[in-house]
Amino acid sequence: MTRVGYFYDQDPSTFTYLVSDPNSGLATIVDPVLNLDYASGSLGTRSADEVVRNRVLSLLYILETHIHADHLSSAPYIQEQLGGK
Repeated sequence: MTRVGYFYDQDPSTFTYLVSDPNSGLATIVDPVLNLDYASGSLGTRSADEVVRNRVLSLLYILETHIHADHLSSAPYIQEQLGGK
């Protein structure tokens, strides 16, 4: 049975989704958030690290469903950490 979970990031009010198959251990991450501190202009990986830290799966894909005007993508960072296409 496929499972769909999510991580909510309050600052940009966005969700990152994790779609996984517990039988095979395969997963896809959808719309991963890269944190932006508007005051300093600095980027952070707090939200992406939560996804990476809490899920030990074999990542197949990282998907972006649309252009994100409300946040930046952490897809390159997650790919560096976990692999995936």
